[in-house]
Amino acid sequence: MDHAVAHDYRLGDLQIGHTWTKPAAAGSDADLYAPIFNMGNTEAKLVAVSSPISDSAQLHGSADDGDLPIAVVDLPQGKPVATAPWREHVVLTNLKKTLVSGDSVKVTFDFGPAGTQVLDVEVEDPSGD
Repeated sequence: MDHAVAHDYRLGDLQIGHTWTKPAAAGSDADLYAPIFNMGNTEAKLVAVSSPISDSAQLHGSADDGDLPIAVVDLPQGKPVATAPWREHVVLTNLKKTLVSGDSVKVTFDFGPAGTQVLDVEVEDPSGD
């Protein structure tokens, strides 16, 4: 579990790129996005996420009937998975504090047998303001 360069992480065969969330008010939910690349020879899975800044963190996937909780995010061997609003992503529920652009928050990704990685997640305004 080493921190490679600013905002990029490596956990064994898993490379986690720049992880970010939008500004959000305390008590609301916030979506979190991260590109993950499985450079190994076997499939891996993101099985859970946690953070001290929210009541819970849930894995979500998008379907025809909306944004729904899912059990895992599959990380196929040799392929990148870019989380996004229209596909798999993380939802931090009931934030305990307001997230302001420029802040950084701690989030832990649990990859099951592959291990866990603590991330510094940047709070960024996608409009650039």
